Amino acid sequence: MPLTVVPGDIGGIMILDDFRDTFPRINVMSHPDLGTARLTATVISSWNLGCLAGAVLTFFLCHVLGRKWCIIVGLSVEIIGKIVQCTAFTLGRYIAGRVIAGVGNGYEATSLMQRRRC
Repeated sequence: MPLTVVPGDIGGIMILDDFRDTFPRINVMSHPDLGTARLTATVISSWNLGCLAGAVLTFFLCHVLGRKWCIIVGLSVEIIGKIVQCTAFTLGRYIAGRVIAGVGNGYEATSLMQRRRC
């Protein structure tokens, strides 16, 4: 079962036998073709897509919630995303967990920068 902690962790986790057995479609070590590489890149970059969405949400919700609650909400969403990733046994669910965690990360990271606006 895969365990993720930080966004850059997937590089080290992808070489673990348990991860490769759970998600054989993105096992670049046994299938070094272009389709597998593209799918692997999509899984990895899904975090960035979530971070972008979270950053955009911050601009609209930070004024309503305030900076403190934006950080709390962002961390809560990120924890939910990490739980989804840790319990995923299908590739779609794993990608969804990465996007959810990315939304939380982008949301709380951007709210930290919005000192003057909130």
